[in-house]
Amino acid sequence: MYLSFKDLFIVFVKALFLTAVITLLFFLGFQLIRVNINISDFLCNWLNIPKELALTVMSPGFGIEINILLLFFETIIITLCFNKLSNTKLFLYFYDIFGY
Repeated sequence: MYLSFKDLFIVFVKALFLTAVITLLFFLGFQLIRVNINISDFLCNWLNIPKELALTVMSPGFGIEINILLLFFETIIITLCFNKLSNTKLFLYFYDIFGY
């Protein structure tokens, strides 16, 4: 009925590992957003386009539109990479270990 010390240790290690992975993903996501902002600033300065230029009335501004497009394309690329990696033996091995 009760969990043994080995089971508790395995649960603790899994939780610690998954917390580290999620923290790393959040950190990488924030760094990616920062890179996107730098790219949009560079493009706006290079093309002499104001960052606040609204192409339509409801537009958020040219710089933010570039960020949205970059985020959209990066999300598609990351999703495709994860789909390709999900068929590898290493991913299936980790899924067996950390799967619920």
